[in-house]
Amino acid sequence: MGGRKSGDCPRNLADFYRRFHDDDACLRYLVETRWPAGFRCPKCDGSDGRLLTTRRLTVEVIERP
Repeated sequence: MGGRKSGDCPRNLADFYRRFHDDDACLRYLVETRWPAGFRCPKCDGSDGRLLTTRRLTVEVIERP
């Protein structure tokens, strides 16, 4: 995930609808905003995670054996 540049927010309602044309576009924006350098768990510092399909905006760390 690449970082976003400052001021990358929609400036008016038309820009908002153009930018966030569906839920997935909005989710991508939120994930990139929360983790601009890629996912990092604040509890265990794990970097390998996946978005849960059962809970919106919830990432589960994938534990490796």
